[in-house]
Amino acid sequence: MDKQTIKIKLKTQAKNLAWRAITTVILTLTAVVTVWVYASFIEPAVGPNSSDQDFSQNILGNNDANNDFTSSSVVANADGSLIERQEYLQTMIGTYASATTTPAAATSIFSALKSIEPNIQVFTSSGTWVRPSGVNLVYITLVGGGGGGGSYNNSNYGAGGGGAGAALMKYPAYVSGNVTVTIGAAGSSVYQNNGGNGGNTYFGSIIAYGGAGGGKSGSPENGKGGAGGGVSAVGGGGAGGNAGVAGSAGVNYTYVLTGSGGGGGGFNSTTFAQSGATFGGFPGGAGGSNSNLDGGGGASSMFGQGGSGGIYSSGGSAAAGYGAGGGGASYAQSYGGAGTAGLVIVEWYE
Repeated sequence: MDKQTIKIKLKTQAKNLAWRAITTVILTLTAVVTVWVYASFIEPAVGPNSSDQDFSQNILGNNDANNDFTSSSVVANADGSLIERQEYLQTMIGTYASATTTPAAATSIFSALKSIEPNIQVFTSSGTWVRPSGVNLVYITLVGGGGGGGSYNNSNYGAGGGGAGAALMKYPAYVSGNVTVTIGAAGSSVYQNNGGNGGNTYFGSIIAYGGAGGGKSGSPENGKGGAGGGVSAVGGGGAGGNAGVAGSAGVNYTYVLTGSGGGGGGFNSTTFAQSGATFGGFPGGAGGSNSNLDGGGGASSMFGQGGSGGIYSSGGSAAAGYGAGGGGASYAQSYGGAGTAGLVIVEWYE
């Protein structure tokens, strides 16, 4: 037997001895713990004389008039027996429900859970939000109206698309009474002229500005897209594209998303109409692509789709949803597409 084999055998034997020793220690400790636990929970012949002893009645509760399972007068104790702790929980729930009955407590719990979800009221037309009693804070979402698309005005340009309204997202507002809600109107299409501006949306004095109307095909606008609603003014958001240029996207500020700009119309043999800016998950309205004199696309908003620009000798398409801009008209067509009106969403907790 060589030295290497002997070393291997010695190592194996040492490992076996070590495992046997470890196993012996584990079994011994297990036996000790088992005996200790069993002894701790044996009901003694004489009742407990200290509340911190592990007697079964201290753990579960005494079978007497106070701690009996059928008792209606168990003492509520957060540090007591299981029965007393259960009574403590029931008492706390009952106090929260201003009652001690289980149905009232359950009703209170369900009411509390329900209050986690907000109440929501959506306004698509002007009206009044009626303040529920006790509500002092609401979260409001406002969208300004979208601008209308520009119209043809005897020029070798396509008209520009309308800009989108600005959005105020889940803005916290303190209220002390009913609040007047004003929905910003949709920007209209105006005969041989710029599209109408989208109206401003209000919740009381809080405002979301509308988008500007798209430029007419004639001078001085020459098919420029309408700018989106801004933080402090109509058309103060994303810029409308010049002829042959796409609109610019709005900017995301704290609570405020400025509106995107409409696309510019086409104007020569190589420059075609462009789309309105994409925003809020909606792609901007497409610019007309049939010829170089098509209308620019309207800008999309957080809640609406911009209208498509008109293809040669056709008007622009109206926007869809809320706060989006209408498409611009093409050459030889007098009207662009209308924008869409604004929106108000009020959320609160009771």
